[in-house]
Amino acid sequence: MLRPLLAAFGLALLTACTPAPTPSRATVSASNYTPDAQSARVIALINAERAKQGLRAVSVDRTLTNAAAAHGTLMVQKGFFSHNIPGGMSFPQRMAAAGIGSKYTGENIFTGPLIPEVAVTNWMQSRGHRRNILDGNFTKIGVASAGGRYWVSIFSSD
Repeated sequence: MLRPLLAAFGLALLTACTPAPTPSRATVSASNYTPDAQSARVIALINAERAKQGLRAVSVDRTLTNAAAAHGTLMVQKGFFSHNIPGGMSFPQRMAAAGIGSKYTGENIFTGPLIPEVAVTNWMQSRGHRRNILDGNFTKIGVASAGGRYWVSIFSSD
């Protein structure tokens, strides 16, 4: 009785460890995402935090916005919460696949209520996310929400 159970468990482990196919470029670039008022509010709050530190505002970039929307949508579809696609692309690979030429990029992700103030407050309380928001080298941003529970913001230099 124990042997069939162990065999089934081993098969389940092998299945779980099998890498997912690498997503195609179409999977990681959403070209029709239109930012809403909530996304604009996230950007305004980020720029307010930057202004407190004497930093210039980041400007909205369509390619970054589309990449943010695509990653948020993929997290919803595949049921994960990470900068990297499980069994697929790392954050730098996602940026390259989305056509983001800058080698200097950063990303903040948040899960929780889609309230801009909650997301930005949480990011400002996290050392790595705060560093992205207050990085003076970043000049562009894309922000999107997905699935009623995820925020994605991607930063880039010129």
